[in-house]
Amino acid sequence: MHDSGRAITIGHTTAGSSGTPVRLEAAGFEFQVSRWREYRADGSLIEGHGVPADIVVRPTIAGIAGGVDTVLAVALDYLRSR
Repeated sequence: MHDSGRAITIGHTTAGSSGTPVRLEAAGFEFQVSRWREYRADGSLIEGHGVPADIVVRPTIAGIAGGVDTVLAVALDYLRSR
């Protein structure tokens, strides 16, 4: 949706994962590895890089402590302004 220009993303860059890693164990260590590579429309790799937000907003410690979802508040303000 981000690359198509049909959506505005609000928040921060995604984690850069396909969301379906496989869990492996070797020599007593457990780790996760991506099952496949995800690419953006321009051919750039999402794995390890993520997709940037159009409007960058990060949660704050004060907001979290006060029970305020800063990212959601900015998204709602954006929608109300349209």
